[in-house]
Amino acid sequence: MYKSITISSQLLALADRLGFEKICLQENADKRYRNFTARAQLYAMMIAQLTNQKGLRSIENAIASDNDLYHAGIRANITRTNLAHANEKRPCYIFQKFYFHLLDHYKFLRGKGKRKEEKNLKLIDATTISLNLEDFKWAKFRSTKGGIKINTRFNYDMECADYLFITNASKHENSTLKDMRLAKNDIAVFDMGYFNKKTFRDFTSSAISFVTRNKRNTVYEVLSACTDEKSSENFTIIRDEAIRMKIGNSKKNPEHVILRQVLSRDNETGKEIFLLTNMFEVIQGKQRIFWVWRLHLKDVHSGGLYFLLDKGVI
Repeated sequence: MYKSITISSQLLALADRLGFEKICLQENADKRYRNFTARAQLYAMMIAQLTNQKGLRSIENAIASDNDLYHAGIRANITRTNLAHANEKRPCYIFQKFYFHLLDHYKFLRGKGKRKEEKNLKLIDATTISLNLEDFKWAKFRSTKGGIKINTRFNYDMECADYLFITNASKHENSTLKDMRLAKNDIAVFDMGYFNKKTFRDFTSSAISFVTRNKRNTVYEVLSACTDEKSSENFTIIRDEAIRMKIGNSKKNPEHVILRQVLSRDNETGKEIFLLTNMFEVIQGKQRIFWVWRLHLKDVHSGGLYFLLDKGVI
């Protein structure tokens, strides 16, 4: 008898079935559902994501044409009616708990050889999703438009998002950086939209490192500078200096934060950017020069910001 394991079945096998069933039992995920289990819903949404389906009808047609339910261990009849009802009624935090369960599981497998004192690189960005203001009045963004903003923390070593939260699209990014749940030994990399001097001070006092772009009109005092150029294949360090920034407008009790500013030039395009960081030491163990991309949920590999961690350069 011919036996085979389809690709979708192999992908579903990567999801810890016993762990998912345990979460479903804890949360009564299958209560009032006779056949359409939470696992069937997980399978349907996974196929929809992988095959880039646009609606319930297309999801139903894709699964029906594949005829792979039996091999994946799914006994339910997946229709758009069942799927719509489950998406509306079944609590979404079941899948949220399962995501973090899988994240912890594979983080343990991938992090076995990692030392505890090594830095954890976190890429931070946000993306805005437009919504119909008539249907989502609570998400008012502009006079005729609604929207939400998904703020994402991306784990570079794990190559996946390990934390995100949703805010109204009208809320600016620089007020959400403190809610990213960063910890000691983390290196946070984010773009200029997150520029906030008070947050930079809090990160420095909490031993949280960061790298971002500095604004051209930022007022600061140069404490020391090194103008010896350092070149690499992709970039050239033009200037490296220690600066002091004033926090707030108080004249009686002014607060300051001391940071490091690096002027870098891209050798290919000739574009210059000012990098701002609170890391003054050379980071051992990070023997790489890599591009830090802006996080977009549709295309993670798009982007923009150079981050220089080559040993002896920054």
